[in-house]
Amino acid sequence: MKLKLAGVHEDHMTVEWDPSKPILEIENLSISFFTRLREIPAVMDFSCSVMAGEAMGLVGDLYAPGHNPEDPAISPLRAADSVLPHLPPTLIHASAAETLRGQALAFAQRVWGLGGPLRLSFWPDMPHVWPVFMGKLVEADEALREAADFLRH
Repeated sequence: MKLKLAGVHEDHMTVEWDPSKPILEIENLSISFFTRLREIPAVMDFSCSVMAGEAMGLVGDLYAPGHNPEDPAISPLRAADSVLPHLPPTLIHASAAETLRGQALAFAQRVWGLGGPLRLSFWPDMPHVWPVFMGKLVEADEALREAADFLRH
């Protein structure tokens, strides 16, 4: 794997930034996740270059191609207060260790404040989207069981 951060030279003492060049370049990255119990082997391999200001745009394009990520239909955080109390019962799973935990909590607090039915379940030390590791990670299986029980009631 080769990782190159913009402006960081080999001596690690000099930092320069050229906005016309990528802020991050990754070649042949293999990602594995580590839990307290074991390693989950490589789940993705990729290479990419990221220009300043486009990282979240790349994620948004993967999530909702061709849509504005600020659209309330795409981002529940942007939903109008008049809509939130009328949501069906909602379950949010979030890792207490991930960047999006604050957004999960902020959304839950808005819904609760408006009287909407929502359960927020924080999981310690989990990677983002850990339930995709069903059958490989105990916490993934537990999260999916919780979601199934939630849907049954």
